[in-house]
Amino acid sequence: MGKTMNLPPFYLSITEIEIKKNRLRIDIMKDLKIAKFRMKELERN
Repeated sequence: MGKTMNLPPFYLSITEIEIKKNRLRIDIMKDLKIAKFRMKELERN
């Protein structure tokens, strides 16, 4: 646990950026799934 505290600040910022990118990707995937579902619903009606 103590080793993480010795990491340089830029390394932590890089990991934070990666986490944010992954979260964005997940949000985009959710939005695409919802959009596809809505398109299917529209086709039915």
